[in-house]
Amino acid sequence: MPKPYYREAAEREYARAYGRGRKLLRYSDDPAPAVVEFASSRYFRRVKRVADFACGEGIDALYLAERGCKVVGFDIVSAAVRKASSLAYRAEQSVSWLVGDIVDCPLRENGFDLALAMSCFGRLLDDAHRESFFRETFRVLKPGGFLLLGSGVLLEEVRLTFPEVFEELGQKRGGDLADWLHEEASGQYQPPGQRFAMRKGYEMMLANTGYRIVHSHLEVSAHAWGIVLWARKPGAGNSVVPK
Repeated sequence: MPKPYYREAAEREYARAYGRGRKLLRYSDDPAPAVVEFASSRYFRRVKRVADFACGEGIDALYLAERGCKVVGFDIVSAAVRKASSLAYRAEQSVSWLVGDIVDCPLRENGFDLALAMSCFGRLLDDAHRESFFRETFRVLKPGGFLLLGSGVLLEEVRLTFPEVFEELGQKRGGDLADWLHEEASGQYQPPGQRFAMRKGYEMMLANTGYRIVHSHLEVSAHAWGIVLWARKPGAGNSVVPK
């Protein structure tokens, strides 16, 4: 993705795709498996308020709202927020929507038990923006709150949303794009500016922000690779929080 910052491409590329009715990153009305898994864990019992970073069409936000959470979802793409708002009847007063930027988010400090960040981190190609994003998730969480982070590459999304990137990959890799996914996920191949694209890099940045890693795993298939991380903001008095 040859853009220095996702904001420069989001309104044009993503709004065009949402306008065509695409369900980016999902291709169904089902919540992300990682969200369902977390909602089934013992950690979810303490979750009352959720911040959904880059909520897209709001599928995950609505899923959590229907399970008793108060959710605020926001996305930099206004077309996505409009689509999410049109589904609000499913949760009525339990969910609200905003247009906002994940590296300068519009939410208040220490206000949420869970920060949901599914598939938005990989859009940040500059280390400073990545660090700002993690600081924002940390800022909005209450002490003891959780970050659920999912990130990776889905070939179909790249093809639909950034066709020039998909074409370039095809020219370079021929018919072995599935092999490229495995290489990238394993760390054998790292494009410029993507040194934090692997799980250990994610864990390092989370730790540097002040998080404690609770769980992580890597999923790789012929069509996608993804990293899922659960991280916890230390509770009051348990540790010194970096500035």
